[in-house]
Amino acid sequence: MNEKISPEIALKRLENLLKDVKLLKTESYSVDSREKKNLLDTRIKSFIRAVFTDDEAKIKDYLPRARIRVSGQRNDFEGEHRQDLNRMENHLLGFKDELELILESKDDFNDDISSTDIPYAINKEGKYVNIKTTVPNDFYHELIELINKSYDYGIYPAVLIFSRKLLENLIIDILKKYYRNDIGKYYIRNQGRFLGFRNLLENFGEIIEDLKSLEPTLNKDIVRKIGSFKDTANSNAHSLVINVSKDEIDSYKDNLNYLVKLLIKIINDQS
Repeated sequence: MNEKISPEIALKRLENLLKDVKLLKTESYSVDSREKKNLLDTRIKSFIRAVFTDDEAKIKDYLPRARIRVSGQRNDFEGEHRQDLNRMENHLLGFKDELELILESKDDFNDDISSTDIPYAINKEGKYVNIKTTVPNDFYHELIELINKSYDYGIYPAVLIFSRKLLENLIIDILKKYYRNDIGKYYIRNQGRFLGFRNLLENFGEIIEDLKSLEPTLNKDIVRKIGSFKDTANSNAHSLVINVSKDEIDSYKDNLNYLVKLLIKIINDQS
């Protein structure tokens, strides 16, 4: 496997790609603009391969869906051109969010480690989040590692907060794959942020029946369990005094692992 570039460098390259897409969207459709779009498309694929370990899966998701052309009718090539540029921009924004979350999670963990007097790992009981299946992308590798390190060092509030973030982002990825370009179901474009976790869960609950073909055990109780974990993490994150014991954090372990494995399976099975 070729060595991937760092998230910091990747974000700088991504900003240039986003700028070029937005600039191209202002140009009138022409043979020249179409060639620029094709070149930009090649650059984005190269960027994906240089940054993400799950590059092939990301490229497959990035590629446009097959278009149905009606024989005898004039095809709207300009409309397709605009659709392609919108698709490029939406995917780049998704990659940006993923990279920023990786950096944010690293910073949060480093802050927690630097503020504690614990010099070595105190838990030797195995991983708190133990996932053996393929995770959807690099962000989850990083986040699960942060959860397990926080547990090892006895930083239990961080375990709770990072675990909440894990569930939230798995829900986001399920909604992304289900709704594809209908980003309003998971992202607030004019504010540059994702919907709140409560709204994300509501939208997830609306598609439970459709997702049962991928996971027959899926039901509304899953939404309730995720919501319960969210509320527990929120109450600790917003408290002036955070006091989470090992016994309490251990009581969430089995349920969390069940939910994470279930959500990852749905993402991996979505086409």
